[in-house]
Amino acid sequence: MGNDTDPTARLEFNLGSAGTANVHISNVKFEMVDQIEEDDNVQKTPLSDGNLIWNGTFDEGTARRAYWTVDGSATVPNFVNYKVADRDHVVRNDRTGVDENYARRVILNDMTSLDQGGLTLKQSDQYRLTFKAYTTEEDQIIQVLVYGEASYANVAYEIAAGSENTYELVFAMPYGVTDADTHVMLYNCNGGEVQLDDVAMYPITNNNAEATDYSGVEKNPVTPDSDEFIVNYHTAANEPAVPDADGVYTIETGATAESGRRRQDRRLPGISVPAYDGSSTGLRQSGTV
Repeated sequence: MGNDTDPTARLEFNLGSAGTANVHISNVKFEMVDQIEEDDNVQKTPLSDGNLIWNGTFDEGTARRAYWTVDGSATVPNFVNYKVADRDHVVRNDRTGVDENYARRVILNDMTSLDQGGLTLKQSDQYRLTFKAYTTEEDQIIQVLVYGEASYANVAYEIAAGSENTYELVFAMPYGVTDADTHVMLYNCNGGEVQLDDVAMYPITNNNAEATDYSGVEKNPVTPDSDEFIVNYHTAANEPAVPDADGVYTIETGATAESGRRRQDRRLPGISVPAYDGSSTGLRQSGTV
């Protein structure tokens, strides 16, 4: 509701008087879905699709400009009498003879700016800002500024006359700078009339995701036994066993036979270990593993 409370408002389906066929209407429902807070600089949370810009389609609030601060002359008319884009639907008003295009767009006149604040942009993340623009006049310029504690982007776009086009700005926040009151400004700075629509801004990176908490995870689940087997096995003195030309495996433990036998059993399962023969060569086992 863009005006004062009206206790006499009504909902009307006007189908005209020229039709001859029956029209069936059912399941009509009319309810308030939300109370619009029209503070232009209220803190903005991302919309359900991730868009950071509120009312970028210019169809909410007083004069359909909720959440935007206007400096200059900007209007969102009920309709324009020409078709701007192929997606537009134009209706001929038989009473007035005017083709009425009801696509909502904000019309910026010379030296007019739209500004929306309260946006949170996070350090090191990249963002993509897009908008559609249309003009009938040559050499029109829309300047886009993203600013807050500092200026984060400042780019001017020449608007092609005669067709609606989409314009894009990609920028990155500086390292270590998160700004919870960032502003986006679109400024018509070259003397003519420009129409804007579908202003949107999305993050395209996520460099600020919370780190995974590993406090409850055992970082060293495998620990050495009393013989420090795990540590010793990986020292230069205890290289993994390899067969010689006769296919014989030899493990030099540098320790007692029992210690060597335990280590061999653990690291090379499947090898049958013979009784220790008392020789200084250690343990010998023929065959393959």
